[in-house]
Amino acid sequence: MNRGYQESEALSVLIRFNTLYPSANIANFRPITSSLPSPDTSVTRVPLQLSSSLYPETSPSLVSSLPPYLTFQDLKLLHLRFVELEDKKGLGYVKGISKGYEAGLAHFRNWEKKMGGKS
Repeated sequence: MNRGYQESEALSVLIRFNTLYPSANIANFRPITSSLPSPDTSVTRVPLQLSSSLYPETSPSLVSSLPPYLTFQDLKLLHLRFVELEDKKGLGYVKGISKGYEAGLAHFRNWEKKMGGKS
């Protein structure tokens, strides 16, 4: 085994990240909109629709304001290293943590979809 890769240190960092930013933070994230300034009533505004039900990808997304999270793509190299080492414990952590964030993101996106892209 090549000790230069420091898998245990990488796993420790991953576990620490997951402790600081659990997937529940993503699943339960609800943006705060009360901090937005109230609209200026002295200006006449024309309503503008930026999204279309025909093109759901045009709906504004709140994903950029989410708390920190990881995807499997972020952890892919670490996963491959644990596969190479046949480290079942490390693989379990990587898979479990990435599945947790994926589930959290899915839960948030379902909520966002129900809200119609609005908070």
